[in-house]
Amino acid sequence: MKEATRSNMKFTKKQAIAAACFFIPVIAVFWLSLVPRLGIPVPFPAFDKVMHAGAYMFLTVLARVSFRKRVQHWILYALIAMSVLTEMIQGLVPPREADPVDALANCLGIFAGYWIVSMVRSSIRRPATVK
Repeated sequence: MKEATRSNMKFTKKQAIAAACFFIPVIAVFWLSLVPRLGIPVPFPAFDKVMHAGAYMFLTVLARVSFRKRVQHWILYALIAMSVLTEMIQGLVPPREADPVDALANCLGIFAGYWIVSMVRSSIRRPATVK
């Protein structure tokens, strides 16, 4: 087994930029999930769920385009864990409340983001057929 050395553990400049482009929005979503309500007007009843799904879909798309395949799956598992944990922590942050439906919306956003990138990649790989 190869021993990890400093030379093979360094990030390239491209990898460092990709990581920053991913982790900055992750921190923003985490922070926005735990701060007291911001008083944003709600245009329709399910707006909160759409925002949850959209945020996690965005993070998933970023993860899929920013990282190698072997890292992507671990990041997706971490996003699922983050979505559930933030909802649990919200129960401890007044005036927030934990909502399992929000965690479900987060997970649906993760699966939607994964699916979207998969569909785009498969359509790019497939040559166009002439009828």
